[in-house]
Amino acid sequence: MRTPILIVAVVLNVAFFQKDTPLTVNQILLTPKDYNGKKVTVKGYYVADFENSSLWGSKKMSESNEFEQSIWIGGTHKSANLRNLKGEEVEFGYFRNRYIEVTGRLKSERDTVGTWVFGHGHMNLWPAEISEIEKVKELSAPH
Repeated sequence: MRTPILIVAVVLNVAFFQKDTPLTVNQILLTPKDYNGKKVTVKGYYVADFENSSLWGSKKMSESNEFEQSIWIGGTHKSANLRNLKGEEVEFGYFRNRYIEVTGRLKSERDTVGTWVFGHGHMNLWPAEISEIEKVKELSAPH
């Protein structure tokens, strides 16, 4: 009788801690429909330049320009909490070319009109988008 109780306790414990663990870009892109419309926290390398605002699995991946391997980052909410490594409040542009953790709503559904399929971001090049951003914090670069 103790085994079922132990299994339930382990499952609940894992589920509880997974909520606080940020997802990676790769985890989202493996099954984007699982997260569609949900609030997510994702970590990755943020790139912002001409017609590009995207989150990648790593700096090296961002250099490939294979947009299907990244997530478009939409506008921030006016009351978004934006913090650097020191915990200081910063403007969103501060995060350009840095590792970040971002919390917002994921959209992965693609719209279809006739034979046209529309993705996300500039020219619909991205498979998913994070918008309604509530929180962004800078992360230390991985070693």
